[in-house]
Amino acid sequence: MGGTQQWPFDVPFYLILNQAGGAGWPGAITNADLPFSMQVDYVRVYKLPLFSNGDFESGVIYPWTTWGGGSSVVSTDARTGTKCIRETGGETSIEQYLTGLTPNTTYRFGGYAKVSAAGQSVSIGVKNYGGTAVDATIGTTSYSNNSVTFTTGANNTTATVYFYKPLSGTVYGDDFYLEKL
Repeated sequence: MGGTQQWPFDVPFYLILNQAGGAGWPGAITNADLPFSMQVDYVRVYKLPLFSNGDFESGVIYPWTTWGGGSSVVSTDARTGTKCIRETGGETSIEQYLTGLTPNTTYRFGGYAKVSAAGQSVSIGVKNYGGTAVDATIGTTSYSNNSVTFTTGANNTTATVYFYKPLSGTVYGDDFYLEKL
């Protein structure tokens, strides 16, 4: 089973509402059956977010990936809801690869974070978007918001967002978001 990388829905497309008749079912069409009419009350189109699982309420890290071995979803210290991400130990990060971005478009990636002790820090950032990596640091022991703004390159439709703890200690993150500006 393929993932979102195989879906055709990250490029512009349109919908066709078609009323077909004939084909012998429930029988041959006669002039008395014409003209056909079709009444449509509404059409609902859903758009999947470019970014997902920013609050970790699903209880799993996916679609984030981890490195450094110290990342987990926990049911303590959440900013809102009941779950958040916790990074412990040495250098640790979670990252999410985003697709479906628009070239030459400005976005804001941000979230809320806190550290368990003074002197620690965690960064929220973006890389691989067609420009130099950007990040913002949080070093408070209560949840604080920070964000970075980035503009995709002329041919870039992807980016990687991350939550990175460079040193030992414990940090928490919650309510990450991505906005198109």
